[in-house]
Amino acid sequence: MDVQAVLIGQESMLPSEHIQAEGVNHLRADCFGSTLLFYVNYNQIAVVRDSDFQTGDIGLVAGAFDEPGVDVLFQNFVVTQP
Repeated sequence: MDVQAVLIGQESMLPSEHIQAEGVNHLRADCFGSTLLFYVNYNQIAVVRDSDFQTGDIGLVAGAFDEPGVDVLFQNFVVTQP
């Protein structure tokens, strides 16, 4: 079985004033049909529409734009289905 990762909304991966460089950030992603909504600290930062995938897994990518060697840790990662 050949598994291929595809980044949906990669063009929306932009710096945001809502991301705290130091401390805790609350992330949320909602999927309604082919629409995905992304939030940082309760502020909507991106909307992506993609109908290519009807099923699949979830993944999360994080990093820094201008600063190498940044550690990103995740706690309380929960996936729910309505």
